[in-house]
Amino acid sequence: MMKRTGISIALMAGLMVGLVAAPSTRAQDASTPISGGSAAASSAPGAMGASTHSTPITSISGVNAGTNSAAISSAVAQFQAMTPDQVQAIPPDDIRKIPTDVLRQYATPDNLAKLSPAQQAMVRSVLGGGTQQNQQPQQNQQQDQQNQGKQGASQACPPGEACQNKGDQQSSGSRRFGSELFSNPPSTFAPVADIPVPVNYIVGPGDTVAVQLFGNQNNQFDLIVQRDGFIQFPSLGPIQVAGLTFDVMRQQLLSRISKQMIGTEASITLGALRSIQIFVVGDVRHPGAYTVSSLSKMLNALFVSGGIADTGSYRRIQLKRNGQPAAVLDLYDLLLKGDSSRDAQLRPGDVIFVPPVGKSVTVAGGVLRPAIYELKGGEKVSDVLDYAGGPAPNAFLSLTKIERIAADDRHVVLDANPTSGIGNLSLQDGDVVTVNTSLERLDRMVTVRGYVNREQPVQWRSGLHISDVVASADALKPLADLNFALLVRAVGRDQHLVVYQFKPQDVFQHPHGPQDWVLAPKDELRFFGFDGNRAGQLSDLIALLRLSGRADELANPIVTISGAVQEPGEYPLTEGMTLSDAVRSAISVNKTAWLDAGLVVRRDLRANTVKVFEVSLRPESADLSQFKMAPGDNLLVFAVADDRQALLADVINRIQQQARPNEPARLVKITGEVKFPGDYPLTEDADVGKLVALAGGYTEPAYPYSYEVTRQTIDDQGRFSIRTIDLGNQAIDGGKGLSPGEQQSANDFALQSRDTVVVRRQPGYQEAESIELRGEVRFPGLYRARRGETLSEIIKRAGGLTRFADPSAAIFTRQDLKEAEDQRLQEIQADMEREIARMAVAKANGNGNSNDSGSNSTAQQALLASLSDKLAKLHGVGRLVIDLPRVMKADPDADVEVHDGDVLVVPAKRQEVLVLGEVNYPTSHRVRPGDSARDYINRSGGFTQAADGGRVYIIRANGEVTANAVGWFTSRNIRPGDTIVVPLDLDPVRPLPLFTSIAQIAGQLAITAASLKVIGAF
Repeated sequence: MMKRTGISIALMAGLMVGLVAAPSTRAQDASTPISGGSAAASSAPGAMGASTHSTPITSISGVNAGTNSAAISSAVAQFQAMTPDQVQAIPPDDIRKIPTDVLRQYATPDNLAKLSPAQQAMVRSVLGGGTQQNQQPQQNQQQDQQNQGKQGASQACPPGEACQNKGDQQSSGSRRFGSELFSNPPSTFAPVADIPVPVNYIVGPGDTVAVQLFGNQNNQFDLIVQRDGFIQFPSLGPIQVAGLTFDVMRQQLLSRISKQMIGTEASITLGALRSIQIFVVGDVRHPGAYTVSSLSKMLNALFVSGGIADTGSYRRIQLKRNGQPAAVLDLYDLLLKGDSSRDAQLRPGDVIFVPPVGKSVTVAGGVLRPAIYELKGGEKVSDVLDYAGGPAPNAFLSLTKIERIAADDRHVVLDANPTSGIGNLSLQDGDVVTVNTSLERLDRMVTVRGYVNREQPVQWRSGLHISDVVASADALKPLADLNFALLVRAVGRDQHLVVYQFKPQDVFQHPHGPQDWVLAPKDELRFFGFDGNRAGQLSDLIALLRLSGRADELANPIVTISGAVQEPGEYPLTEGMTLSDAVRSAISVNKTAWLDAGLVVRRDLRANTVKVFEVSLRPESADLSQFKMAPGDNLLVFAVADDRQALLADVINRIQQQARPNEPARLVKITGEVKFPGDYPLTEDADVGKLVALAGGYTEPAYPYSYEVTRQTIDDQGRFSIRTIDLGNQAIDGGKGLSPGEQQSANDFALQSRDTVVVRRQPGYQEAESIELRGEVRFPGLYRARRGETLSEIIKRAGGLTRFADPSAAIFTRQDLKEAEDQRLQEIQADMEREIARMAVAKANGNGNSNDSGSNSTAQQALLASLSDKLAKLHGVGRLVIDLPRVMKADPDADVEVHDGDVLVVPAKRQEVLVLGEVNYPTSHRVRPGDSARDYINRSGGFTQAADGGRVYIIRANGEVTANAVGWFTSRNIRPGDTIVVPLDLDPVRPLPLFTSIAQIAGQLAITAASLKVIGAF
């Protein structure tokens, strides 16, 4: 114990800004334990590692009574900085030494989690049973006390620490009655020196007898009682006073003075009183020997020792004198009656012994003081109810219960009515007495909840209307929904819930009108607002409706509204709910909602099937007022621009699961010119027109007068066949006439499971195509083109070319070519990555080509990786090489038909030649007539060491490539806008064929892109 205490004090150094006086200081207050007990041990210098006067406990002992808020805040910060291990190293008893203000600020839920259960119990004890963060309303405390455990077998517990020998009584949250008496003991205990000395006070050595003489002699003497029991009275000699009561001593002294000092009178009292040594042992927080004032009583000594421990008895506190019982103190006399007459005065050598707590019971529920009470013996239920302050106003005494552990360890519950002789049972150790309370149900009330200024019950009376409870919109909060409110009513013997929907606006405008219903007892009115939390406000009602579903209904009285509504979620199915009522529950549809077609999904739980109904949400639609919602319905509201498949996924999955061999899934497919093609549920009475509406309507090129329906059928012999029905041309299977049932307009054609509807495009419909002209065109810009129109015609419409144009260098790009190049680049990059992986594996396994040196293999791998990185950054250009001078002449062999997205760039005349690739200084050079390719390469610094001089090629301004034909290298035919390319020499690393392909493609794309940038095309 000494070691543990020393550790805790070391951890609390600098923290205890207001500790109570350490044991070593109690001597200064005449209340110091002399020996024994944990208190004495904790005060020993060896336990603390230093002199007691240098510890935080003694040096900051006086701050607790002060108002040094900065010091308290500093201490709280230091306490919070301690790790859980450091905090839990503090013994629970030392928690008492921390000032209350520090603990109160520290005791947040997060900080309490660092403490051990025993430490948490001590914190709550010091703070009066709870912290600010952990206080509970009395009703919740009473409910907790109804769940107390039973008393278990007794066990020995260390003094001052929580004990579980009463089962769960103390650990379950119930406080022990009277524990507050010692929850905040004084930090010091000063001698009692300012009260009159009682006449029965026993005078002893150390007391001071104050004598004042007047008359013939006028003197004042302070006579100290010596160890032999005598006082030395001047003129009278030694007088024996020890062992006499104060009254007897005073009478004897007055008698002798009057006889021996004639003419002199005296006033005799006691001055400074002696200190006495007593012992406080047993189940107290700090047992030991204490020096206290001779006027001290038993309670004073208990306070000095820190109070009774959780394991100590409050009712059998013994005072032993000379080894014999001298008095027994029952604290319940003081706590319940204010009677302290049995609080005996102490004498030197007295021993106060606190035995372990005796039999105890827990009293919970409807009483004024729910707590754990200690029994003295023979108490009945009525007695402990008196201890608990009597029944609370809402107590229902006839339903009092006793929870008890029987002899065979079974838990039993006994009826106990304290108002009757039979029910007023005797109590046993560990009993839990619960006084039930009256039900708080408001049977004759109407409750108003939700978006109102004041939620309160209203007394019901016959003929009470909604308008009598909520008379106008002034009773509602701002922005209340005046088109939607609910009336919740419990009906029938089973009290199942029925919900009605009404419009508050109609009630306010027409009091006692059709919507201003007469209310019944226990009705509940719920109002809502536009705060975005309607689902949250209805969550409790939805939960109740799930629980109160009637036995003959498998589906809950709930509807779900999903999709493009303002407040999607679950809503109560109100009586007679229509489609319009359902939409109003969710406030309304969004502005983006598709009103032509929504779906109501209805499940038959008994048959495990799903039925789907298509409904119109347009304001003029009869569906809004005529379609009735059913339990479990799900209303799907689609958005104009959103795909339907995400909202339909669950419905389609359920429909597919209910399919059988002879019962195909009730699904249909629509493709072609509708906005959202795909699979859809086959609704009741479905036709082509309804399916088109469900798919978002027609697209612009749709031809709404001709459909093709593909139908899968199975004949009586089980043979599967497909029929094609052309609704526009009135022909079936290439010429057979329509059957009588199919002689309908195309839109009204009835659909069956697994039908596929194709909505055709208008004959001759053409998407608008455009081409962009850039550069040296008289009127550049975006031009719309008709199908089959040629490039020469577009240029003519644009006014032709400017005089600065260089038609031979024109660049023509096409979108589908660009996409093809991108696809090819992706394929090559994938091949490269596979080749890199293959080479890495071969190198790791030592299985490379025997003809390849290790350095070549590594070089190949590095080169391939470098090319792969470059390739990843390239994108297709989509260039189509054209001869623009011939195109402008409308040469049919050169002219091209334009496509949507084509771009023609006509650059200005140029005067330079670009040299790229493996030269020392890639750059552009002004054209010099008569210079060859070699001349331009030399001007760029010549070849690098990695150049492949034998494969030099020229990219002409129009995109044509001139390879290394005979004599071309020295040819003087170099024109403005040409690009001379010197490729990389791949021979030193023995490249794979893939290398050459990659290098050529990457080089061509890069050079083309560079050329386009030079002329400002991109």
